[in-house]
Formats: sequence, C-alpha cells, structure tokens
Amino acid sequence: MHTLIHQVISSLDVPPSFKFEISENLPVLYSQEVYLFQIFSNLIGNAIKFHDQPENAVVTVSCSILDEWLTFIIKDNGPGIPVQVQKQIFHMYDTGSALHRSDSTGLGLSIVRKLVEEKGGKVWVESTGRGSSFILTWPASEIVVEEQ
Repeated sequence: MHTLIHQVISSLDVPPSFKFEISENLPVLYSQEVYLFQIFSNLIGNAIKFHDQPENAVVTVSCSILDEWLTFIIKDNGPGIPVQVQKQIFHMYDTGSALHRSDSTGLGLSIVRKLVEEKGGKVWVESTGRGSSFILTWPASEIVVEEQ
C-alpha cells in the first residue's frame, strides 16, 4: 500500500506546497490493485481539488486493523464538509450543493463507494468544522503475511 499511495500521489496534479503524511505501518496486500488505486486516487484527488488553503495543506493516510477489517483513513485539513451533505456526496452525480464545482463530475465518491462495498467494506466521511476524514474498511484477509 505504501508504494501504491506514492504512485497515486505521483499521478495527480499536486501543488508543490501540499504536504503528505503517510503512515509507515500500511499493510502489504494481495488485492485488486486497480480498485485500490482508483479508490485512493479519488479520495486524495478530492482532498487536493477541494482544499481552500493549498499553502497550508496536509493530507494524511493511515491504517489500522480491527478484527477482520483494515480501516484506512484519508484525512485533510481543508474546509470540511457540511453535515447536511455528507451522505449525499456518495450518490452518483450529486456533489452536494454546498460543495459544487464546475470541474467535478459527481462520480468519484460514488465509484469509491461501489468498489469498497463490492469487497464487503464500508466508506463514510467524518467532518465537523475544519477538515475531513474519509474512512473505509477493506478485508484484512487480503494482507500478505511476510515470513520473518
């Protein structure tokens, strides 16, 4: 996942002032790389696209394991997402009127939701005030156990 996250960031148009903090404990997975690339590309891309202060932008990517699920968190310090639109942003073509931009198709988060749910996971956003955390679960059974 560490390599994949760096590939995602390299593929995006990132302002030079953006800072990324990527957890060292990201797992090695045997999974659908195309799915994971698309998921993280959409989430990190949105953190870049919707940030209102790129000169102070920080995006963090972390992961934890709980029972049979990995929990990935993509967190930014951007403007946040109003509570009243947090659920609708995952619906196709619905960018949430408070967040609408002419360069947004309204498909990115619906694709993320579809790919995550296809693996049995869940995705949601937490945002109160400044900053947003997109949280997704992914099967821990896809962790590659490396021999010591």
